[in-house]
Amino acid sequence: MAAPLFLEGELVLFPAIRAQMIDLAGEYPGGFHPDAFEVWQENIRITPVKLYKQGVLQTDILRFLLSNSRVPASFKADLEAMYTCLQGAKQQLKTFLGSYGQKTVTESIESMFEYSQKRVEHHVSLLPETEMSAVQEFEITKGNKSTIHVQISKKDDSVEIDLSRSSAQSVKPVNAPAALTKAFAVWPFLARIADEIPINEGTLQPFQTKTRLGTILDPEFPAATALAPSITGHFIAEAVYKAIQSGQDTNEEFPPIYGTGPQAVFYPELGTEAETKSIVLAPGYPSASKGFGPPALFGQRMLVSAEELELYHGFKMVSREWTDNGEEMKVSLLNQEDDIYFNLLLPFSERGEYGSLSRTADHDETFYESAVNQHVKKGDLLVFTYSQKEEQL
Repeated sequence: MAAPLFLEGELVLFPAIRAQMIDLAGEYPGGFHPDAFEVWQENIRITPVKLYKQGVLQTDILRFLLSNSRVPASFKADLEAMYTCLQGAKQQLKTFLGSYGQKTVTESIESMFEYSQKRVEHHVSLLPETEMSAVQEFEITKGNKSTIHVQISKKDDSVEIDLSRSSAQSVKPVNAPAALTKAFAVWPFLARIADEIPINEGTLQPFQTKTRLGTILDPEFPAATALAPSITGHFIAEAVYKAIQSGQDTNEEFPPIYGTGPQAVFYPELGTEAETKSIVLAPGYPSASKGFGPPALFGQRMLVSAEELELYHGFKMVSREWTDNGEEMKVSLLNQEDDIYFNLLLPFSERGEYGSLSRTADHDETFYESAVNQHVKKGDLLVFTYSQKEEQL
C-alpha cells in the first residue's frame, strides 16, 4: 500500500508499506499450494487500484478485496492498519520537511543511499579477483529436479552474479521472480554487515544480477512462485556461497546463511466455517553454522511457544529438543482439537536431509517432500524433524 505525500500541491515523497496478507483467494488457505502450476492457484492478482480517493474509502473496491479472502475480518483489519501507518508516516515526514526543508531531507535520503553503497562496496572488495562458480541441484518432488548455475565476477567494487544458465522454469511453484532472485543472491554477500547498514536502494547498487527469462530464476507469467522464498531462495544462497568459496579458502566475511526445513500450513476442512483461518507453522529450525540458533535466511522469526500453540491453535507440544548427536531438532505436537488439514512445504530428499514431518495416526506416515491437503485427526501426533548436512548448516 502506498500513499502520495503532497506539499503545496507538489508530490515530494511516496511512503509505502509492504505486508503479507493471510489469504487472498488461492486454491488453499494461506496461499501456499505445493502442487500449483500457475499463480492463479496461489492468490488473486490485483492490478494497482485506489482504495482511497482524496482520503475517501472506496467501498466497492473494499468489498471486492474482502470478497476474495477466506478471512475478510482479518484482511480488513490489516488494510486499516496499513492505512493508519501510512498516515502516521506522512505526518512524520511533514514534520521533517517543515523543520529542515525539502532540500535537506532529499539530500539526507541520498546520503543514506550513498552510505549503504560505499559500505557494501568496501565489503565486496574483500572478494578475490577471480571468477567463481558453482552448481546447486534440488528437487521439490521426486524426479522434479532443478539446477541453479551461478558464476560470480568481481571487478573493482562491483559484483556480477550470472544465473542465466539455470534450469527452465518449473511446473511446480518454486519459480523465483527476478527481483526475489536478486534478493537471495546478494544476501550471502551482505549477511556479515546487514545489521550495520540501512537496507535501501544503495545497498543493491554494487550488484548486477543476470538472469534469463523462462528459467526457474526468472519465470514467465503465470508460473507459480509461492514456495520460492521458503525453498528456492535457500538454494540460491547455497549456490552463491559455494561459488564464493570456490575462489578462496573459507572466509568468515562471507559465511553460510541458508537452511531450509519443514513448514506446514494448517486449516480446517474447507466450507465448514464462516472464516477459514490458516496457521503457518514452523515449530523448529535447522541448526546454524556456529553457535545456537537458526540460519540467517530463517529470519528473525521466534519459535512459537508451547503455551501459544495450546491456547490458540489446539496443539499440545509434547517435546522440542535437539537429538543426542546435535544434528537434528525434533518437535512433537499432539492435535487436541477438531480434525484439521495441512499443506507441507519441503524440498524432496530420500534421506531426509532437509527434514521431515511424521504423522502418527491409524497408520504411521513420514513425509520427505511437499504434500497437499493431508488429514490430521484429533489425537494424532505430528513430529517435525529439522536436519541438515554439515556443509548446508
